[in-house]
Amino acid sequence: MIFIYRLILKLHTIYQKFIQHIYIKISIARGLKVGKDVIFVEAPDFGSEPFLIEIGDRTKITAGCKFINHDGAMYVIRSMEKYEDARNFGRIKLGKNCFVGNNCIFLPGSQMGNNCILGAGSVLNSSMLDNSVYAGNSCKIHLYN
Repeated sequence: MIFIYRLILKLHTIYQKFIQHIYIKISIARGLKVGKDVIFVEAPDFGSEPFLIEIGDRTKITAGCKFINHDGAMYVIRSMEKYEDARNFGRIKLGKNCFVGNNCIFLPGSQMGNNCILGAGSVLNSSMLDNSVYAGNSCKIHLYN
């Protein structure tokens, strides 16, 4: 019985990795820019506009991360006659040699500089300086060199 359980678990893991690999390839085909030697511990959620996302060389993105490059709540604003054409989109850029902790969220227009660390569970809504460590919701600088 344990053998069957382990076999099913192994097949499930292989299936999940395959699906994540295909998702990343599809996102790249849709315009996602990924540098050299980028590591995805688990495929992030690139949202509906992966062409607005750029990830620099040697960056590592861990599990549960999400990229939000548009504001869906704009439908409320657009219901007002004066703002019926309002839109809120933004590019998201991660620099070279960065590390993104588990369950981080990137909001429209956010940027990580080069050589940065974003702590687990952080929400990035602005720009990080090069060579810095940010953490929290909304994240704040904790170390700058």
